[in-house]
Amino acid sequence: ALEEGVGKLARRRLREHMLSLMLEPAELDECWRLLRAHASPPASPLDERIDYAGFCRVADAMPARLGRHFFGAEHFLRFPNDPWGRVSIVHYFCWLRSKTAILRTRIEFSIYDHSTDGTLGERELEQWVSDLLPQLPAL
Repeated sequence: ALEEGVGKLARRRLREHMLSLMLEPAELDECWRLLRAHASPPASPLDERIDYAGFCRVADAMPARLGRHFFGAEHFLRFPNDPWGRVSIVHYFCWLRSKTAILRTRIEFSIYDHSTDGTLGERELEQWVSDLLPQLPAL
């Protein structure tokens, strides 16, 4: 009983931690605005790029809870850079949105994991899909 209680508490704290790392739509919009505001020269309207100094200014302007999880040097270095050491704003922002979507899905899955074993059984997955369907836009 104690082991089960500790496990539930650990999973709840993990879920709370993951929730704290999710970017809200307004935060994503603000990040996009900041990335574009700190774009580095030479400018190209079709391929805006940002250097590391501008990236750090964006990181400083974003909520502190997101800093080391999305705005560290290792995140900047994940992307190919051009001869001026800049990375594509669009590529970085797409990565950020993808990470947020994956995190959101992992949190949703953890809510449906009634057996708390880290996997969804057939019934749990069916429940997730049936709850998801009304949220999807009609074709």
